[in-house]
Amino acid sequence: MIEDLEEHIPRDAALPVISLTLYRGIITLDLKAGGHCATLIHVEEDTAECGIPGGGENLRERGSSAQSGPQIQNMATESGETRHGSALLEDLLELLQSDATPGQTSESDAIRTGIQGGIGPDYPYEAHDTVDRDRFYQWFAKGKEHIAQGDVYQLQLGHEIEVDSRIPPFQVYQRLRLQDPSPYMYYFVTPQGVHVIGASPELFIGLTPDGDITLRPIAGTVGNPGDEEARQSAIRQLTGDPKERAEHLMLVDLGRNDVARCCTPESLEVDRLMTTEVYSHVIHMVSDVIGRIRPGLDKYDVFSAAFPAGTMTGTPKVRAVEIIEETEVSSRGVYAGAVGFLGFDGMVLTALCIRTASYHSGSYHLRASAGIVEDSQPESEWQETMKKMSSAYLAITGKELAHESLAG
Repeated sequence: MIEDLEEHIPRDAALPVISLTLYRGIITLDLKAGGHCATLIHVEEDTAECGIPGGGENLRERGSSAQSGPQIQNMATESGETRHGSALLEDLLELLQSDATPGQTSESDAIRTGIQGGIGPDYPYEAHDTVDRDRFYQWFAKGKEHIAQGDVYQLQLGHEIEVDSRIPPFQVYQRLRLQDPSPYMYYFVTPQGVHVIGASPELFIGLTPDGDITLRPIAGTVGNPGDEEARQSAIRQLTGDPKERAEHLMLVDLGRNDVARCCTPESLEVDRLMTTEVYSHVIHMVSDVIGRIRPGLDKYDVFSAAFPAGTMTGTPKVRAVEIIEETEVSSRGVYAGAVGFLGFDGMVLTALCIRTASYHSGSYHLRASAGIVEDSQPESEWQETMKKMSSAYLAITGKELAHESLAG
């Protein structure tokens, strides 16, 4: 079911609500291995039948070999026979081993040196926010009123920073990949010419071909102070904070409700609760909600049950979305959406579009939200949004957002 809610914020015509592309193959890079291990999946043998279930053979990984560039996983058919003759496979191997591969270029080496050395870019920029701190405080007060009235229990309100810059979008991706490697990184261009660059920490929906569902809600954030002793203190502060724990449990419970709508009752559980993950500017609290899809349902039913993510709206979802629409002043665009792939074998891997920048017509757009609950304080929520936008802002401008006038 799709809720038909009243819209108050103008939408950007350059951004479609949904964009789907049919790919003959997908390459994944393992950033934990330094970006030097590549896996090629779902390659179709017959280009004329590409994308048709049953047309061609899915190639699976087996072993590894590489002469130059990133390490390439050999592909084998289900029968175990290793294949190297596919024209598509050869094209993709050539691409991976070429000088154009991210992380292998001399330009990328220069970027790495620049970031680690604290050297700013050569590109001038101008940045401004959709709201200032005082207006955000007004939004915060409005959100607290809705919470006090029982309309919502948690509400995600955010704002956008626009940066006018000539820095190439792919260079921004390279910088982001080096300074803040995250589980789900992506760079693509929509048919409308919008560049989307992201380093998302949050799995939205994971679904295996066997029907195992995973949601990984992130709720609860603290800044990463940098040195190890202070970082461990921040982790203890985050995991021991009653406000952060309450906010996290609300959204885990919402995630459980979403998964429960499409899984068998006995399979629903929280696999890991309140673990922490460390990124360049922030530390997050994360949990895993899992289940097994009910017979007769498919990946589209899972999306229908879970979208939009509760960590991007608040709870209950419908009322939270209505309040967001009445309060925020600019369209969220790709922010809070999902990016990933849907396999013909039933596999799904999608990440939330957070820590993401979109680029169009010479301007980058960054966005972040803060989760408001009964015990929230306006200044801490404002600073949380700034910390969440810091890695993308640094990648675009070469400057720390905390040192800019935008941060207040």
